[in-house]
Amino acid sequence: MLSHDIKNHLGVILGYRDLLLEEMGEQGRAEEKGVLERIRINAATVHPLVVNYLNFSKIEAGHLTLTKESLLLNDVVQLVGQRYETEASRCNIALTFALQSDLPQILGDPLALERVVTNLLHNALKFTPESGRVTLRTRADNGAIVVAVEDTGPGITAAALSGLFQKFRRATENGYHEGTGLGLFITKELVEAHGGQIDVKSTLGQGSCFSVRLPLASVLPTVGEGENRAPTRMVMAVRKSA
Repeated sequence: MLSHDIKNHLGVILGYRDLLLEEMGEQGRAEEKGVLERIRINAATVHPLVVNYLNFSKIEAGHLTLTKESLLLNDVVQLVGQRYETEASRCNIALTFALQSDLPQILGDPLALERVVTNLLHNALKFTPESGRVTLRTRADNGAIVVAVEDTGPGITAAALSGLFQKFRRATENGYHEGTGLGLFITKELVEAHGGQIDVKSTLGQGSCFSVRLPLASVLPTVGEGENRAPTRMVMAVRKSA
């Protein structure tokens, strides 16, 4: 409950910051814009931590409910990627998209899948040094859609890979990074709740690639049917594993 309340207030803070910056326009003083930018950075740092705590508490209690519908994964990836374009530019990181066109639909919860892509992209940007590159990819593969997040960061050691998706695990080999150590654990739980799989490949000094594989929707609207037809929806509760 506390995490939910904090999340709502942080969302309001970020919204008013964007409104003030928009009203200020080009005439705003550099000092004023700098203050608003510091507000954004601090609020944006806390926001994903609170969201992860909220999701973690729901998973642990067995109360995380997914509402699934037929959707295009490219739409989710593009939405999340566009949210981080400013952050990538500020860090002098090239954020690129390599999305296969005309992908079939999958059955998924849009908000949960946004959280999956957000966690992976947030991590990639956090660990990628200045002048690096992060790439978002999608492709069809044997009855599934794969979304991959590649970075040119320092890579992950074999020892760290073995426990990467466990609770409260944080990378410490390349210096301190803020976080809860829950992002990848939550990501894995959400992916598996969709009947999918997550995998990571990494080479020290070259970067890492996190790949999420999600099955295609089994029931889709027939092409050519009325535009007002409601999407296939399914509500399910994610239960805590033993």
